[in-house]
Amino acid sequence: MKRVIVNWDDAWASQEDYTVDEARKFTPHPTKSIGFLIKHGDGVCVLAQSRDEAGISEVLVIPEAMVTRVQELG
Repeated sequence: MKRVIVNWDDAWASQEDYTVDEARKFTPHPTKSIGFLIKHGDGVCVLAQSRDEAGISEVLVIPEAMVTRVQELG
């Protein structure tokens, strides 16, 4: 498995009150996640953030449309 860093635009939510004009300026939250690349394709990017001889854990599933970059780490 390759070790990668994935740049992606995360969704977010807020319980605060805003005007409509303020809300129109909102953008996704730029996020970086590091892990072992399990799958990148068919609409998803799947990372395992931990692994051992028995398997993987701390799995993160990111919709592929939210991914802006996948970079292999040395």
